[in-house]
Amino acid sequence: MKQMKQMNGALLLLLGMAGFFSACDKNNEQPQKPNGKTVNNIAVYTMLPNAEGNSGAAYLQLTNDSVQTLTNTNAIPVDFGMAPIYHENDIYTFPTYGGSSGSKNEIIKFSRMDNGLKERGRIVLKSTENATSAIIVNAQKGYITLPNTGKVMIFNPTTMAKTGEIDLLPYTAQGLTSCMPGAMCIREGLLYVSLNQAAMPHFTPLSDRPWSDIAIIDIKTEKVQKVIVEKTSGVSMAARPIDPNSMFVDEKGDMYIVCIGSFGAMPTHKTGILRIKKGATEFDTDYSWPFNEQTIEGDPYRTSWIETVLYGGNGKLYAFADIQQYKGEKPNFLTDKSVIAIEIDLYAKKVRKLPIPHSSSYSVCIGRYKDRIMFGSFNEKDSGFYIYDPKTGKASKDAVIKVTGYPYSFHYYEK
Repeated sequence: MKQMKQMNGALLLLLGMAGFFSACDKNNEQPQKPNGKTVNNIAVYTMLPNAEGNSGAAYLQLTNDSVQTLTNTNAIPVDFGMAPIYHENDIYTFPTYGGSSGSKNEIIKFSRMDNGLKERGRIVLKSTENATSAIIVNAQKGYITLPNTGKVMIFNPTTMAKTGEIDLLPYTAQGLTSCMPGAMCIREGLLYVSLNQAAMPHFTPLSDRPWSDIAIIDIKTEKVQKVIVEKTSGVSMAARPIDPNSMFVDEKGDMYIVCIGSFGAMPTHKTGILRIKKGATEFDTDYSWPFNEQTIEGDPYRTSWIETVLYGGNGKLYAFADIQQYKGEKPNFLTDKSVIAIEIDLYAKKVRKLPIPHSSSYSVCIGRYKDRIMFGSFNEKDSGFYIYDPKTGKASKDAVIKVTGYPYSFHYYEK
């Protein structure tokens, strides 16, 4: 299951790294302490995979800026292999993709309350359903993609009740059983849903169809306006279904779609980036950027696919990219340190390697901490979160928060 496997101290080290951070931020803030308590302003999701990598244990917990080493002792056990979706003070966890013996096939909502996490509701999925992503419109409406059934569930985030569904199955490519809706993005009253057009159980696209498909839905009417398809560049499989950041809108109002290109498994499919301009509902014919032959400043090799991304603003996209040449003779996606951190200039179309240790494919999370970027890395030295300052181009030499297991998700709360 190669493709499924691929899919699937203080934060500032105030003593040991005081010089580094004081140089980066003269106004470095201490954690707030209302009523004498340190505010838990960081959410972390970690995993402990079994030997085969498709199952294991996972943990969700809150922590704060004063923690150097984080164990799972006080964490909440959750389903394995799916990073949570964060919306304001709510966190949505997802069942293991494809199910497992320990999965109840439920989406669980936790809320950040009283300096901890409290469960606030569940959506029980049918045995035929699996979920990969969610997006919240408001307190009464949200959407959840259900790839196996080719549908988008409409739900109430407050009550966690299903209120409807949108059927995208009619837009399935010939030869497949589902269009596989995945990541989503909202812009100008429209819901954009990536359709990965792949076959299970290996999430395999059609070799002769290296295209990118996106369904566009009117949020008011819940009706499909149209499905757009990019057929000419070879950049395929629009957006990674388990990465909500792989579809985003920049400050100009343009939407960018980071495409996974069959995880580098098929030469006819390319990983890369596409764009839909502000005010438009078609792919921008002037912007298609295949990455498989893109040079990376600071590294001699090319990437086979872009794994995880986070838009940092000002046209800069931060990503983990898989490099085939860094894999062992017998590739092992759990132990090979084949993934590098990169900065992508969307406007200049340039890419450079960042000073973050090479990581395993199972630890490729990117988050934001104030004006810095956090990279979760499981590397030869340690496992945890490294901090990078885009203003200076400097990164911590060690993980500023070390974790037990693989760091898979990081979220910072400003309040």
